[in-house]
Amino acid sequence: MLTSAEFAPLFINFDDHDLDNYSCGEYSAMGIFWLNHLLYKNAYLVIMNSSTFSHTVCEVQHLGTYDFKNNFFFPKYYWHRGPITDKQLTKTTKAVEWTDTQYYDIIDLYYKYDKASITSIQIVKCKSKMIYEK
Repeated sequence: MLTSAEFAPLFINFDDHDLDNYSCGEYSAMGIFWLNHLLYKNAYLVIMNSSTFSHTVCEVQHLGTYDFKNNFFFPKYYWHRGPITDKQLTKTTKAVEWTDTQYYDIIDLYYKYDKASITSIQIVKCKSKMIYEK
């Protein structure tokens, strides 16, 4: 879980305690930046589309899946590999500590999905690098 101390220096004026200001893709992009800042260099954006949903999360090798839009961290679970089990769900924590908001109503749709309904999966390696400095 990202702590306030780790989060605050990166986005000091960020105020979105209901997690409704951005899309899952935007939260995941911010999440990749945070994870890279914390030296988790094996972080990936995972974009999955199905006949019933489109969603984006972050996966970190040897760590698990972060859903920053819904504030979940699923340890040792890798979303693109298949639906989550009830046992894996019991290990779920918050992705960040600066908000208590978590959207459990999305679990069945996004995480207990039917593998046959998946139409595409994209996995994107992202690195946080400064590209301009004045």
